[in-house]
Amino acid sequence: MHEVSVIDGQALKDTPRTLADRVKRQRPDIVGLTATTLSYPALKQTIHAIKTRCHPPPRIIVGGSHISAMEDYDEIADSVDCIIKGEGEYILPKVLESNGIYEGSPIEELDKLPFPARDLLTPPLSTYRGNEPRFESPETTALWSRGCPHNCVFCSNIIFKGRRPRFRSPQNICDELEELVTAYGVRSIFVYDDELIGASREQSDWLIRVCKEIVNRQLHRRLSFKCQGRCSQFADYDTLYAMKHANFKAVMWGVESGSQKVLNNIHKGTNLETVTRVFRDAKRAGLINWSFIMVGNLGETKEDIEETRKFLQCLKPDLVQVTCVTPIVGSPLYGLAERKGWIEDNNFSHYFTTLAVARTDTLSRSEIQQEQLKFSDQYVRLLHYRAILWRKIGSSFTSLSNFKLLPFRTKKFLGLLKRYGFRRLLR
Repeated sequence: MHEVSVIDGQALKDTPRTLADRVKRQRPDIVGLTATTLSYPALKQTIHAIKTRCHPPPRIIVGGSHISAMEDYDEIADSVDCIIKGEGEYILPKVLESNGIYEGSPIEELDKLPFPARDLLTPPLSTYRGNEPRFESPETTALWSRGCPHNCVFCSNIIFKGRRPRFRSPQNICDELEELVTAYGVRSIFVYDDELIGASREQSDWLIRVCKEIVNRQLHRRLSFKCQGRCSQFADYDTLYAMKHANFKAVMWGVESGSQKVLNNIHKGTNLETVTRVFRDAKRAGLINWSFIMVGNLGETKEDIEETRKFLQCLKPDLVQVTCVTPIVGSPLYGLAERKGWIEDNNFSHYFTTLAVARTDTLSRSEIQQEQLKFSDQYVRLLHYRAILWRKIGSSFTSLSNFKLLPFRTKKFLGLLKRYGFRRLLR
């Protein structure tokens, strides 16, 4: 039996040094750390800080998506005691006292996993506001399934063995939702699956069952939901309607580009006609459509980017997020970019996707950055401000605390009106 605490250093805005000081005060026997490509430099700094500030230092175990994608561990091998690749829930308890590199197998029966021990979390769950689009707080994340069968070149999921989708039962999911409501007072859930809708017919049938169970337990009256999705033949109106009925508010769709040539280049497996139909059906169902767009895709030219702009004008998404294509370690794109010498910035702490770090054969790094900024200034910010501002002005009349914010929100609205003009802001 072990006493466990969970520290969310990012939510606490910890530096490697302040996080190491927390470890020093708690004096644990073992510290587990996780890292994405973006946070990998911070992980190395945190390990160094723990080793130098804690005497004796605890055992250190590392895992996560970036660790799982690495081929060479020489730069951290002398600093950590144990490395876990893949899904770690079952393998971790077996290697707490072991040294070396271990790989967890894909977990098939997800219902057998206990719910996350959110009561151990610092800071407390009640402080989490979530990410945009925000609806209610506190918000938390949940995983209802695992595995993605697709082959997008920019994604590192291909490194994981468990790519076949595996689903939790509707009953198990709703048991967790009830715990989140009663024990933690959660009001909003970001279902953090790679693609909650659009992967397969089997997935759509399962998701409809989940939504029905949510409604049967009246959880749709106490929780709102948002998720990521794939624009495919399987994202049909019946599934979208069931989601709306269960109080899903928004779907973040990986559109990526308005050029079919580019979609083919990145092995997205989608087509523009289907994207248009999915957005239309989602809007008809009453869902907010958020479009993810990337600039700097394989073979993409400025003409292709202009096609994307025109496509978005026809698509009319409620919100748009435009990022620079970023070669994530473990993705096919990363290997290609390394071989071709496209990567011009190897500092992983810069890999937060709004900063261009690489070029392609068709666009320079500066051109990718310029096009991303142009998108943000001309289109994204306007849509974002308009949608968020209208919602916040409307929410000002829902409670006294929100009503006190009405003067500030009105001033913000007038500033945007001056910047963008009446027709563009209100259309």
